[in-house]
Order: sequence, then C-alpha cells, then structure tokens
Amino acid sequence: MIPTKSKIFPNDLHDKSVQFEIESTEGRIQGLGVFKAERNANGFDYIDLLHQHSNQCSVIYPLSQELVDAIQIHPDPKASDFCLITKSVLGKG
Repeated sequence: MIPTKSKIFPNDLHDKSVQFEIESTEGRIQGLGVFKAERNANGFDYIDLLHQHSNQCSVIYPLSQELVDAIQIHPDPKASDFCLITKSVLGKG
C-alpha cells in the first residue's frame, strides 16, 4: 500500500466502481474495477484498484499519489461511479 492524500474521502471511494485506463510496465491496462480505500490514524489514504480479469483471477494495483490525483467522478454514472484515465504509470511516483 502506498500512502497518499486523496481529494475524495476514502469512504466515498471504498467498494465503488471505476472505469480505468492506465499504463503499466507491461503496457496499457483498461477495464472496470473497484476501489479499496482506507485512511489511517495519521491521515494518510491508501487506495488500491481491484481489477478482476476473470472469475478466477484478480489483480490489486496500489495507486500512487499521481494516480490518486487523477481520480474523477464518472460523467456517466450508469457506466461506473468513478473514472481514472491517465498516462501515469503504475508503480511510479
């Protein structure tokens, strides 16, 4: 988990859907996922993106501050609650 400061309260992100397009060391990743988010006693936010590839395979991506800063409310709430579309790379920052 990576300590961050989110402009959106972690309780408002936790278990909410997210449409995402982000870079990884293996290339561009996109799809629908769910945030796992919490704030610790020191005020740091820990936000992960849970992406279920199939019924048997899920991946958890810890989000850096740069990625957390890119989280937005989705313009189409029927598609997902939030969106995260950025050229920032997972594991950097």
